Amino acid sequence: MFNWHPYNQFDWGNSAQTQFTPPEKNDFEQLAAKILWVPGVEMNDCWGTVHPPGRNAVVIRVHPHVRHRFERNGIRQVGLKIYNQVDGKVMWPSVSKFHAAQREKLPGLPNAHVQEVLDYGVIQDDHGTERGYLVQQWVEGVVLEELIKGDLTADEVLQIADDLFKEIIIPLWAKGSSWWDVRASNYVVTTDGRLIMIDSDSVGAYADEILQTPKVFAERNHGSITAMKRYATILVTMAGRLAVRGTKTIVQREVRALFVRHLQPVFVEPYPLPPGWEKSAGRAWQNFRAGYEALLQPPAVKPAPPK
Repeated sequence: MFNWHPYNQFDWGNSAQTQFTPPEKNDFEQLAAKILWVPGVEMNDCWGTVHPPGRNAVVIRVHPHVRHRFERNGIRQVGLKIYNQVDGKVMWPSVSKFHAAQREKLPGLPNAHVQEVLDYGVIQDDHGTERGYLVQQWVEGVVLEELIKGDLTADEVLQIADDLFKEIIIPLWAKGSSWWDVRASNYVVTTDGRLIMIDSDSVGAYADEILQTPKVFAERNHGSITAMKRYATILVTMAGRLAVRGTKTIVQREVRALFVRHLQPVFVEPYPLPPGWEKSAGRAWQNFRAGYEALLQPPAVKPAPPK
């Protein structure tokens, strides 16, 4: 059986999706066990946790003590993503094509800061309905969206920003691989403070052009503009969380200005980036970080006037 508590606590009143009924929950438990080949004896214990759905799929965290058929590459704990019958049915053909024939060829992948996908496939449930699924490396940590709502230190923000650009965006985008689906909910900050991208399916929307006609993709790459605006929003939001009372608007405005001045030009140029892009991107990041770091420091305390 599953722990449905996080799923049940989701704000279903403001969601376009409908919460599963008890019979539907039971169907998903049976389907997950079928996909993973979980021994029947484990079905009586709590062996997975269901997380609230995104737009396309339900994500199940398989608990680390559970035996399953995907224990390889040193990865034991996995997440099972089962696509729903509405949006997932529409999206699944492109997702399956991407993971079957394109992901391993995409420039910049694999990347240690991008979640690994172990398997994909289609399976029928007990009612004869076909559902697509992905088995992914489970990344232990806190979703960036939730972390931003809580307490962040300046050091944590700087590490997140470093990983976001130096480990994920710059290495992949400079090779011609970019995507538009940039949301704080698509990243996890691990227990040791590193950032991991946990949803790369949207890269599949561009995979044909990236692999087959990279010049065409470079010329029409409108998605990079959307993505850069969203990256700026993530950074501005984090900076705003750290700003002291009365300076939030100032800090957010300055971070956005730094972003546009130093980082956006690196990525909105037509691909492939010109020779020496590494130096250009490196300088842009160093300049941005220097200005950003200064903004995140607590204001100097003025000495009390002499009595």
